[in-house]
Amino acid sequence: MEFIKKLFKRVVNRETVMYLIFGVLTTLVNWVVYVPFDKLLGGEAKTVTTEGFQGAIDTFLSKGTAGIIAWVAAVAFAYVTNRFFVFEERAHGAKNVVMECGKFVGARVFTGVIEILGTPALVVMGLTAKIFGLDIAKLIVSVIIIVLNYVFSKLFVFKNMDSEKKRSTEKGE
Repeated sequence: MEFIKKLFKRVVNRETVMYLIFGVLTTLVNWVVYVPFDKLLGGEAKTVTTEGFQGAIDTFLSKGTAGIIAWVAAVAFAYVTNRFFVFEERAHGAKNVVMECGKFVGARVFTGVIEILGTPALVVMGLTAKIFGLDIAKLIVSVIIIVLNYVFSKLFVFKNMDSEKKRSTEKGE
């Protein structure tokens, strides 16, 4: 039981709660941008079995384009909120901020590729159900992306430099 208490304290803390809140808001930004662009660019799900190969390509391209536009809006929102409210990172100087932002965008490009290709791929394979006008495929992919983005941000982007310096000093490095 003690192990579970320690694990809970380690997993549920201010940072993870804030990440969850802003992760949900970032996902909402993504969806709020995605839905109108999806409708504007075609919106109707055409699968290989219902519309043939060309219909599937059209769906893949329209949903992929809507996904790219939504991704750019979400990444901009996420960088600002993660930097200031979640990880409370205070990189100083233009060079350090540019490096931090570059690492953030780089990690998000990786997960963005998963999102941009994953949603239309699932739709083309037949997962065409919608919830409140949103593809269920997009919902599934979004959950995976939230988890991956936290891991990348925590391990590679927003490392607390003061804590690292303190640990190095304590170890005599």
